Amino acid sequence: MRRKIDFDNAWKQLITKHFKDFVDFFYPQVSKWIDWQREFNFLDKELEQILPSNKIKKKYADKLVQVYLKDGTKRWVLLHLEIQNYKDENIAKRMFTYYYKILDKYDKEVISLLLLTDNSKNWRPNNYSLDLCGTTMKFNYNIAKLIDFCDENITNEKIHSPFQIAVLTHSIANKNKKDDLIIEKIKIFSLLARKFNYNKSVFYDFKVFIDWLLILPDYLNKEYNKRIKNIEKGEKVMTDLEFLAGSQFGKEVKKEVKKEVKKEVKKEVKKEVKKEAIKVLIESLFSFGISREDVIHTLRTKYRLSKKNAIDSINEYLPA
Repeated sequence: MRRKIDFDNAWKQLITKHFKDFVDFFYPQVSKWIDWQREFNFLDKELEQILPSNKIKKKYADKLVQVYLKDGTKRWVLLHLEIQNYKDENIAKRMFTYYYKILDKYDKEVISLLLLTDNSKNWRPNNYSLDLCGTTMKFNYNIAKLIDFCDENITNEKIHSPFQIAVLTHSIANKNKKDDLIIEKIKIFSLLARKFNYNKSVFYDFKVFIDWLLILPDYLNKEYNKRIKNIEKGEKVMTDLEFLAGSQFGKEVKKEVKKEVKKEVKKEVKKEVKKEAIKVLIESLFSFGISREDVIHTLRTKYRLSKKNAIDSINEYLPA
């Protein structure tokens, strides 16, 4: 069984290490106001003070960052990342809650950013408003949706940000398709290597992100690692045609997958047959009055079981 994909922590690590690239790509309208020549700082402790207790215990993807604007003033940027496939009707209120808690506790105005990963094209909650008997309030914030940036047919020439690689990776992982996953993963890796191999930090961190989200079964990892080593060394960079499902490589992979599946099924069947045979043997031997010690000896001899496993089998199939 493959491990569960930890989207939250994967994005958190990437954003922390490449915050400028993240804002440049998803929020260019905000990035243009920030003085990126000056240092920015993550305010993790301050963020913990305003988060609900259940969010602190979890590995949340929210980030609070202090930046300098081009006018020389210090400002705080709150990023809230919603990694889920459904509409959360409370998200606008939550964005406002974060804003006023920071304003109340630290007396800081906040640039609020929301990144949504759901698949709805029309759901775009970008404000929270109240209107009661002449008392009104409207809170607007910046949003970006992953689906607006996803191009599964992107070519090397169109890539200008490493976060295009991240978006594509997330999209493939979100589909949770096992068929041809190795082909998709090699394709994404080759795009990363072709475009960003010169930048070791970007190359390594986004390679880790790809591995974190696109989890291959053990029997395909060996083939994948062999292919990407060739790509890293520049010995071979595959063309897009090689990733088509009908390609020779695709056929080879499918053939290997089927072979491994058959092996796994055969192994499970063999295991079940053996268990049933042991059960029948135990019941038969005891029905003929064979002693417990002799039954244990027979099981150890015939099925090469350890003494403990033989006793466990007897206890399982012939409870006292």
